[in-house]
Amino acid sequence: MGVYLLRRLLWLPIVIWAVSSLTFFALRIIPGNPIESVRDQITDKSQIARIEAEWGLDQPVYVQYVRFMGDLLHGDLGISMSSGAPISVLLFERIPPTVELTFVAMIISTTLGIAAGVVSVATRRRSVDNVVRIVAITGMSMPYFWVAIFLIIVFSILLKWAPTSGRIDASLKYTVITNFMFIDQVITGNWLALGSWLRHLVLPATAIGITSTGFVARLTRSAMLEEIGSDYVRTARSKGLSERTVTLRHALRNALLPILTLQGLQFGALLGGAVITEAVFAYPGMGRLLLDAILSRDYSVVQAAVIVVALAYVVVNLLVDILAIAVDPRIRVN
Repeated sequence: MGVYLLRRLLWLPIVIWAVSSLTFFALRIIPGNPIESVRDQITDKSQIARIEAEWGLDQPVYVQYVRFMGDLLHGDLGISMSSGAPISVLLFERIPPTVELTFVAMIISTTLGIAAGVVSVATRRRSVDNVVRIVAITGMSMPYFWVAIFLIIVFSILLKWAPTSGRIDASLKYTVITNFMFIDQVITGNWLALGSWLRHLVLPATAIGITSTGFVARLTRSAMLEEIGSDYVRTARSKGLSERTVTLRHALRNALLPILTLQGLQFGALLGGAVITEAVFAYPGMGRLLLDAILSRDYSVVQAAVIVVALAYVVVNLLVDILAIAVDPRIRVN
């Protein structure tokens, strides 16, 4: 296990370098630069030249790349070209909301998906099974933005159960410690702010979670059908165990490994879905920050955001692999 972890950790800087390099060159291959968006508003051409020199945009691409990698090695992500704010401050403000959103969405998709898959297997060849399969396929087919708009219309406009935008009511006062709202408000005992945060979080998290629920449901169904036909399940039945015990304690337990692996891979997809969902709900997370940076051609913010997402994706998948080994001792690390 120790050698395996060391080998995976050695790959981490290589992955970050590859992602950083691809992002850097992709931004500069596309015509235009951050100055293009404000060029028409500046009449003094010397001011344009001064701004380009300040950001190093007047240098050859390879010089910009060397400078960028040197700053990255020193942990310096730079300053936003559009707002002038330190990127470290922007990440502190935007990473926790997206992590909270993705984490709750994964809880929703895992819970609903596994429940739907178990019900489908327990009632296979019946109408309930067909309904579950149709709902799963429908959930997989619906785009994030459509689900988000539908939830806003039903639960915000018609039923008025949840707000349509933001992270918390603007009128509420709360203390920021880690900027993870759940942690901060539990520490400070601000239950009013915690409830407001939950009301603002439920719709965007559901919009992301619903679309991935179908994948979990179908995988759970196929994995459990394979386990149901195994010898150990027939042995459990022959011992007189109830069908519920056989399904939940034996078949489901052994079917969790592929589900765990899928959710690790789904983490990246959920982060991608957050870009669209955060824009629809005006949610102040990494997705919205990345979208605004792309539209304004803010090289520094785009590069930093992509690096953070790639790092999170790699770390989460490493944790999933470790959990898989813990869940199934039959796995051997080569």
